[in-house]
Parts: sequence; C-alpha cells; structure tokens
Amino acid sequence: MARSIGLDVALVRQGYNIRRHATDPNEIRMCCIFCQQRGHGADTKFRLGINIDSGKAHCFHCHWKTRDIYALLEATTGNKVRKPDNYEKGDAVTPKPELPDDFQLFFGISSPGGVLRDRALKYLYGRGLSRDQIEYHRVGYCTTGRHAYRVVFPVYKAGELVTFIARDFTGKQSIKFLNQRGEKPLWATKDISRTSPDCTVVLYEGIFKALAGERANPMLANPMADAMIHAATLGSQTTTLQLGQLDVQEVVLFPDPDKPGRRGYLKVGTMLLERQCARVTVAWPPPTAEADEMSAEDIRSLIENRKSFYEVRWQLAKQVIGEDE
Repeated sequence: MARSIGLDVALVRQGYNIRRHATDPNEIRMCCIFCQQRGHGADTKFRLGINIDSGKAHCFHCHWKTRDIYALLEATTGNKVRKPDNYEKGDAVTPKPELPDDFQLFFGISSPGGVLRDRALKYLYGRGLSRDQIEYHRVGYCTTGRHAYRVVFPVYKAGELVTFIARDFTGKQSIKFLNQRGEKPLWATKDISRTSPDCTVVLYEGIFKALAGERANPMLANPMADAMIHAATLGSQTTTLQLGQLDVQEVVLFPDPDKPGRRGYLKVGTMLLERQCARVTVAWPPPTAEADEMSAEDIRSLIENRKSFYEVRWQLAKQVIGEDE
C-alpha cells in the first residue's frame, strides 16, 4: 500500500510552487488557482494561505476559501495526503460556546444589584469605560462559579457568541484573565465580519486599550459608523485566526511602549505585509504610554499622524535593538 505524503509534498508533486511562512511553520502559501475562475486576474503573489494544522485555506485576492484543503486535494488527485496528528475535519461538530451560567449584564432588565456588582462596575469605570460602552458591548460579570469575581467581555461574530474574555476585578486573583480554550479571535469594537472591507482597524494588545481608542474616536457618537474599528489581540502574540480577520483596507498598529509590545508589533506588521491583505501603518510617533493611560486627544493625534509600516519598520527595529544593548 502506498504511503501517504505531506501536504507540501503533495502540492509540489502537482506542479505548484509553495512558500513557507517566515515565522509560522504551520502556514504555507501558493499562487491561487481559483482567482481567474472567480473573475479576477491571475494570482502571481502567492496570496492563497494554507494552514497545515487545520486544513483551512483562504485567498486574500479572490477570497476563495475551504475548511478542508486535504479533502479537496485527495478528491482531485486520488492520492492520500498525510494529516497532522492533531488534525480534525473542518466539518467536525464543536460545542457551541456559551457564557458562564452566572453571567449577568450590568444594565440588563433583570440585572440584580449588590455590593459585588457595584465593585465590578467601579473597576470598569476606573479603567476608563463609559456606561455607553458597557451597555453597547454587552459587558457583564460573574459572582459565583469558575469565573467568580470577574468582568466578562463576550466576543461575537455575525451575531453569534464565539468566545469570551473574563478579567479579575478584585486585584487579588493570581490569574488575571480566565478565557475559554481554543484559538482567540480579535475582540473588536464592531463586528469586522459585518463591516465594509474598506474599513480601517486600529490594533492594540488589550481590550481596555481598544476601548480607550474607541472613546477617542469622534465617530463613537454614531453607532452605525464603521470606518474605523478598534480591535485587541488579547495578548502580545497575534494568531493565524486573527490575521485572517484583518482582510481590510488598512491596519493601524498601536504598540505598547515596552520592549515585548514593540517586538510583537514588528512581527505582526511583517506578517501582514507578507500576506499583502492590507495597508499597514503605525501610530506615530511610537507611543510612550499604553493607550488606556493616554488622553483621547493624544490617541487621536498618534492615529492621525500614522506612518507606513514599510517605511518605518527599520527605525522601530533599531529602537528595540537599542533597548537590548
């Protein structure tokens, strides 16, 4: 019986050129073979990204996509393709995400009062959130169970809950964030999947920073405006899932001022350039404070004065190298 071969080998044997991702060994790219079929010009820039682990593929030119590139390749070639040990079929049933049993909205119709609610609300106000933001983003809290003494930020896509972020509001729990398992999508002030591809996404490291950016956005007064979205990566690392969400006109990087923050955004900026899926810019000059510690005027100024990441990335790299010396 013939032995199965890896996905990269299978594609090469079919005559395709592939490129490996500079930083992610599970990502490969090739020129999309579906662009012309879908009424676009031929792809010569390797815009079809394939994740070896998940089997998902997406073209950032014609937007063809599949959840199981392995099944597609096996069906067209008749050859068995070896899958990673942790591979699961794209159509496998996964449990539907749910909010914690004890989840309560701060301003829901049936929301109970009490000392813990007041304490959690005081924490959010102390982090700069407005009542409008708490209501609009459906932020809640828990007082019992696994997520007790945490404020909870739901993450929705196309109106469906996909995950949530739970943050300690007491300052006494050893683990600040307690999140659902699985790859984290972006938390964003608006559902990127439902907005125009011509929008601009400002990318921060954490939710409170993205909310500070939203407060600085003069368009906040209009809930229907979606020209600028503020999003959080929920950590210094940007996932493949999050990069796939950034198929927009422009991504503005708003890095943290510390070394890990700048290193992380140098990496994500480079990855976005490689994917050629957006214009990439950087808030300028590079922030010297975290966004949620800045005034609205200062945040707006840095965003309005943003510069092309391609033009300033070496300058940013030199700053990081200088900090290491």
